[in-house]
Amino acid sequence: MELPVFAVSLGAVESILSYPAKMSHAAMPQDEREKRGIKNSLLRLSVGLENPDDIINDFSQSLEKLAQNQLAF
Repeated sequence: MELPVFAVSLGAVESILSYPAKMSHAAMPQDEREKRGIKNSLLRLSVGLENPDDIINDFSQSLEKLAQNQLAF
């Protein structure tokens, strides 16, 4: 990923990618997080004002790399 900033919240206009289980909800017990649907595999994307095609291309490229890495194992 290149476009989203990895952060909880910046209060700005850029896209933000966060990992709630280790960031915004880290203090909550795991069983309580999971009851609320916040699993360890959950990523949260808040889309900003970037060009939609740029965001789509960024995600497509990242998911493609992930798939290639999975096949390598």
